[in-house]
Order: sequence, then structure tokens, then C-alpha cells
Amino acid sequence: MPPLCRVAERAVLSLTFVAVLLTVASVASAELPFTHFTPEAGPARLPSSSVQKVAQDRLGYIWMGFFSTGLGRYDGQSVTNWSVADGLGDLTVRDFIEDASGRLWVTSETGVFASESPLGAGAPGARVRFTTRFGATSLPGERMGRNQMAQLSDGRLAIATRNGVETYKFASGGSLARAILSSEDDGGASMLAAGPSGALWIAFEDGTFGRGEAGSERMTTWRDPQLSATLVSALYERVPGELWAGTVSGELWRSAGEGKPFVLVTNELNERIPAITAVGNDLWVASLGAGVLRLDASSPANRTRFNRGDGFLSNTVWSIAADREGNLWFAQNGGLSRLRSDYRAFTTLTASRRNDHAPALPAPECFGVVPPASADGPGSWSWIATAAGVAVRDRAGRTSVISQKEGLLSGSVYSLSRDRAGRIWVGTAAGLNAIVPEGAAEPGGLTTTQSVEILGSRATIVSFIALEPERIYSCRVLDLSNGEGHEQLVFTAGSSGVRCLVDGTWIDVDADAGRGAAYDVAIDSRGHLWVATPQRGVQRSEAPLSVSRLRSRLSGESSSAAMLRTVWDRSRGALSDHFRAIAVGGNQVWAGAAGGVAVFDVRQDGDAITPQLFEGSEGLGSSIAASIAVSPRGDVWFSHGSAIVEVDAATLGRRARITRREGLVDGEVWGPGALAFDFEGKLWVATPRGVSIVDVLALEAGGSRPPITIERVDVRSTGKGHASVTVDFAALSYRNEEALRFRTRLAGVDSAWSEWTRDRSVRYPALPPSDRPYVLEIDACDAPAACAGTPSRHEFSVTK
Repeated sequence: MPPLCRVAERAVLSLTFVAVLLTVASVASAELPFTHFTPEAGPARLPSSSVQKVAQDRLGYIWMGFFSTGLGRYDGQSVTNWSVADGLGDLTVRDFIEDASGRLWVTSETGVFASESPLGAGAPGARVRFTTRFGATSLPGERMGRNQMAQLSDGRLAIATRNGVETYKFASGGSLARAILSSEDDGGASMLAAGPSGALWIAFEDGTFGRGEAGSERMTTWRDPQLSATLVSALYERVPGELWAGTVSGELWRSAGEGKPFVLVTNELNERIPAITAVGNDLWVASLGAGVLRLDASSPANRTRFNRGDGFLSNTVWSIAADREGNLWFAQNGGLSRLRSDYRAFTTLTASRRNDHAPALPAPECFGVVPPASADGPGSWSWIATAAGVAVRDRAGRTSVISQKEGLLSGSVYSLSRDRAGRIWVGTAAGLNAIVPEGAAEPGGLTTTQSVEILGSRATIVSFIALEPERIYSCRVLDLSNGEGHEQLVFTAGSSGVRCLVDGTWIDVDADAGRGAAYDVAIDSRGHLWVATPQRGVQRSEAPLSVSRLRSRLSGESSSAAMLRTVWDRSRGALSDHFRAIAVGGNQVWAGAAGGVAVFDVRQDGDAITPQLFEGSEGLGSSIAASIAVSPRGDVWFSHGSAIVEVDAATLGRRARITRREGLVDGEVWGPGALAFDFEGKLWVATPRGVSIVDVLALEAGGSRPPITIERVDVRSTGKGHASVTVDFAALSYRNEEALRFRTRLAGVDSAWSEWTRDRSVRYPALPPSDRPYVLEIDACDAPAACAGTPSRHEFSVTK
């Protein structure tokens, strides 16, 4: 009999403990997956930290107005700054808007300024300049605030001044016409808004509201008794006739349109509301001190408030804008933040207390997860291995924490696994536990027990004293043939190698297992056992494993025979002997190591066991692939350094790469069981900063080819009848600008496309003159392996 199979008296502890319940209001508190831009960090550095306004122009550039440094324009790589040297009267920009002609209008402390020409006019790279005068027409020279400009559908730009509401419109020849829509005698216009109805909406300081018709200088007015005593600070028309108003006291009101009374929606912000915007049915409301409110415009009671605890740089948010890709931009004290359009695909569980939510986890460091297996009952609970015990959550968000006090052998939990009886197997830094729900059979194997209550249900904590004090890196419940069907057995991979629980007794799977540790185990479709080890590479059983074979080993018939042999290590071509994770999908076994992943065909035998490699050449670097999971549709996900990667199992082509930038709470994982899919197909990721739940089907599919903007064309004579031509360009896409890659091809000159690169410039040192324009093709994509659309074409000339 193996030495572990010694007799021990079973001790039963009768202590009953009611685990602490941490009740929260929703399924998960959410740390929004922002990309931050500040003067110190981000994809591009800002000239200052107080951003007053953000918006996208029709070309695709992101413009920012700053409290102390003028205007900034972001092109996906850097921020260009405009100041008084470019015609601005001062450096405090309160607001800006692009008019129907393409000119940019700016309000500031010293008045209104407009660009001398439409944005994008002139030669590529021509710098925008601002002025206060067009012909005989001067722009208002008074101190201006925000929300005092609006673009009407008839091409007029309305500005609220101390003299009333003035309108401006450029004629085709560039002359500027000015008219008066309302005067100071009408009550002093304070806020303007224009929306999908084409009308101009006006809030006056005396509580009067006005509506100006497109194509007309007629205006109708009405008073609202509810809002006459407070000052409106923001107006917004989401759909024709649906008017929203924010006030200086933080109240949000809604009206059904002209002459209809405003109804109070909420006053929970309790701070001035400077901006309201909508993306689809979501209404976003900014405040100066209370963060941001997101609500369902059709059902306003369904709303959530976000602040610094949810990832904002500041609780003071001045402006919100949606770009043409659906990303949300927030101008704040502290900098600029961007929220990806698919941010709802990510849910985060952390140990941080946010707003009124209790922490979802007892500690941020998470090693493994068992996600929900059903929509209701105990199978719907999620189990999370943390550095302070096991967190158990139901779908309502209630959490119980099980630690050493409740019977775990260690608070440092490395791995979790669920069997079909509903028992949860817990691998810790000091041995193995099982959490047995009421009604399920307690496993044998030299145990002690302790009774607990988890989320209102009774359970028993079982400790396997035979395995103490071994570190259990992975515990797996695996199906094995028993001659008549399949039976589930528990395997552990730990500091003493691989063990298996058979008929209430723990046995060594390999007689030589004591020579080193094991990190993870799996059973392939033919019944072979595979093991990832830190020093001996990948091992596989010589023959398919079965319950009968393990029982013969337990009886002593084959206790000394080695069951495993190394099939892949450095001596056979592996990048490393250190393998951390292993998983099976169909006829493939995936083994994670430093530098990449080895993919084995399980139909190979003997010396033919040679993997394909998905490794550093795929841009993975040298980090260890510490966890692997096969999705319900057969694709493989694995962790690697600061990202999780999706690979097509058939082609080994990379489908997706997700990092903190896209929405993960952290891209690093530690344990073999850190990646797992729930019954809905969502991927759970346990990280050192918490758990991310990723709805992979809701992620934006593939890449797209964004339009290219030419920023500079430099043609210089070489003195030999030829010209040196340099073209600088930008792809104005902000979904994932750090992943953008470019390639170019000059028609008639280049025989093939260049390699994909991050370079946004191409140079041809000696082009001959030509009677016909040269055509430069530029291709850009943020996922070159899966891009939709066609490259762009741009002409330039080289003449004698």
C-alpha cells in the first residue's frame, strides 16, 4: 500500500459558523475600463489636466478645450496644441463647436473665436488659425461660458450673448451673415441646445423656455412653473420632442416637448450639471463634483451613478462626447478618459468598496474561479479562490467568505473545481479541502470536518489531512473510464507531484512524482493523463488511464511502475522546461509555458508526440501562459503576461487579444484555473487585482479599416530631375489606437504591400516626374488578421 494510505482517526468538529454576508445592490460593482489621458501618462500626454470640453470633428480628430492651455487635437498618436499664437484670445476655452461649414467656433474668457477656414481645408497639415472678424462682421467679445452655442439644421449657428440669441451663417463665398433671434428683453438666454428635431431650444434666466424654428427667425416661448425658481445649466434633445434639462443644483428634468411641463427625474447628483448626452437609450449626465449618472432614457429609474471609485479621474466632469465608433469621452478635472463602446462586455469584481457597494472579494489577489454552471440554485453560485479564502457569490450579488476560521487548511487558495455532486474542491497553500453541500456524500481519504452555513445553506468543510502540508496548485475533477462508463475522480497537482483520490484513498499517480512538483493535469479524448510541470516539461501517461488501472495501483499490483514520461521539454525543442497550465479541446492538448503554447495532437503516439507552437513570434513575449480554457465553441483562450489571447484551434491564428486597455481589471493571471467559462459562455478571469467577467460574444468582432487622413505631403527636388516624397498620415480610430498597424503600396512602383508597422509615415527618396498623379494606397487596421473594408487611396504629383 502506498505510504500515504495510513490509518487515522476521523475527527468531527461540531462548530457551526454562519459566514459573513456582504450584501450589495447589484450583481457586481463595476470599475469601468477607462483609458486615461493625463499630462503624466496615457496614449498621449495632455498639455494640462483640466479638460473643459471634448468633441470629435467631422474629419475624425478629437478636440479638447483646456482651462489654461487653449485647444488640443488628438490624432491617435499625439496631441497638438493651439494657443494665442494661433489667434485665440486667451487660453481658457470653455466650449467649442463645429458649424455647418466645417469651421470651429470657440468660446472663452474674452469672447468668441472661429477658425479662418473650414477644418481640413488647404494643403495637408495646414495649421488651423482663429479670428474674431470676418469681413464687416465681428464676433461677440464678451466673457462666454459653456452650452451657449448650438448648430441648427438650417446651417445657422446660434450663440447666447448678453444682447440675446444671435445667429451666424457663412455664405458660399465665405462672407458671414448675422441676425438676432431673441433680445435681452426676452429674459436673458442662458442655455442653448439643438437636436434631431432641427429646432433650437433656449433656456432663459427667468425660467422661460423658447423654441426656434429651423429656416425661420420665429421663436415661441413658454414658462414652466417647476423650473422657474432654479437656473438651467444644460439642455439636451435626445429624440425629437424629448427635452432634458439639468440645473445648477443637480436636478435632472424631462419634458415631452414644446409647452409640455418638465417632470423631475432625479436630484441625486446634488451638484451642477454641465452636460447631458446619449448613446442609444443610455443617457449620460455629468456633474461638477458628484461624478456621472447613467440612466435608461425609457426607464429612468434604472440608473447607476459612477465616480472616482469606478475609475473616473475626478468627480468633476465637464463634458461628455460619443465618437463615431461609439466610444465615450469624458472631460474632467484630472484629464481626459475614454470608455470603449463595448465596455458593457466587461464586469469586474474587486476587493474595493465603491460608492455604496460592499467589496465583492475579501482580497484582491485571485488565483482561480469556478463560474456558475446554471441559472438558479447552488449551481448558479460562483466560487473564487483568493489570498484570503474562498468567496462565494450568488446571482443577486450576496457574498460569503470561507477562510481558515471556517475550516480551510490555508487562507491562500490556489485552485477550485466542482464535481457533478456539487462539491467544491479547494486547493490551498497547505493542502486540500472539499466544500460539501447538505445532502451530498462526504468523500473519504483521511479527513476532518467542520459545519458551516453558506448563503443560507448548510455545508461541510472537509480537510484531507493525508495531503498536509502540500501546496495544491491545481485540483481537477476529471472523467475516467471504469469499464462500464465514466467516473469522476479528483486529481491534484502540487508540490509533491500528481495524486488521485480512488475509493477513499490518495495514491501517487507516478512512482517518481516525489522528484518534483506538478502544476496542472488534464485527460485527453483517448484517456491519456497529461501533466504540466515546472522542471520536467510536459508529461503524458504511457497508456490511457482508467479507474481499474488506478485500483490495481492502489492494491499494490503496479505501485512501483512509472505511469508518466516526459514528451516535451528543452531537450526535445521546447523553449523551456517550465510548463504552468494544460487543457484539452477535441483532439488537441494545449500546454502553456514561458514564451508560448505547445499544441499536441492526441492521436500521436510514442516518439511521434511533437507539438505545433503558438509562441513568441506571435507577439506574446516571454511571459508564462499560466492558464488555458477552451470556449464552448471550441476556440482556445490563454493568459500571457499582460493579456488574455483567443486562438482559432483549427488554424492557430490569433482572433483576439484583451488587456486592461480593453476592459480587464488586470491582464496578468497566476493560477492554472484562472480562466473558466460559465454556462452562458462568458469568460471568467481571476487576476491579482480581482475578477473580470468577459462576455466574449459581445466584444466588437474583428478589426475595421478606419479612414486615413493625410497630415503632410513633402515633395522636395533631389536636383537630378527626381523628387524625394514623404507622406505623413493618421488613421482616426480610437477603439484601440495602440494596436493600429499600417502598410503602404505606391501603385506602379511597389510590387507588393509593405509589412504591417506602427509607422505613420512613408518616404520615397527618388521618384521621377510624371504626367499622371502617383496613387499611394494606405491600409490601416487595429486587428490586421481580421480586418474589414478596403484600403484608402491618395494622389500626389511630381512634376518637372
